[in-house]
Amino acid sequence: MDEKRFSIPLAKRVKQGVFSAESLKLETTSGEVVEVTWGEIALVVLGKVTQAGPPPGPSRKPKEIEVGKVIGGLVAGPFGTAAYELLKGKKKGQILSKPESSMILDLYRSGNPQPIRFEAGGTNFKTLLNEEAGYSGELNLLAFVRKVAPYLKTALDSSVSQFLEQGKSAISVYSSRENFDFDSAKKIRRKSQ
Repeated sequence: MDEKRFSIPLAKRVKQGVFSAESLKLETTSGEVVEVTWGEIALVVLGKVTQAGPPPGPSRKPKEIEVGKVIGGLVAGPFGTAAYELLKGKKKGQILSKPESSMILDLYRSGNPQPIRFEAGGTNFKTLLNEEAGYSGELNLLAFVRKVAPYLKTALDSSVSQFLEQGKSAISVYSSRENFDFDSAKKIRRKSQ
């Protein structure tokens, strides 16, 4: 079977949950309650998706900025460290979209190819982290990874291990959710063979 043609199950997106020493009790965005014991977790995959424009959805508009527009006395350009590269060849008045990014953690149970997905912008980590929770979804997701890692030593993908050893800069970056979905599904497929 061609590796690029296998089907990828739709992820169960986590809305919120409760962490305990025995398991995670999770509520999905569809309202389903799933309890996952630490022993049944086969693989945990971490990645960051950065794509130009908004993620799919009717209410999302791209974050745009006009090159050369004066905002608060400063000449506006694109966000981030690659501003110079993005501005090369751009004309004043041209609209640039800020790339959208999202940190994602996929958790796979043994014998189940459907991931349980934690998203920095879509999961309420306050119930999972309690007093450790902050105001940034991305930082909360990374704090959650650190909290569950000791329970999942044999299930940690290299993407998680590298983050734990080297920090945020070691997290793999994907150009689209589809690329992350494919890579994540490919990893669990390899592990279960």
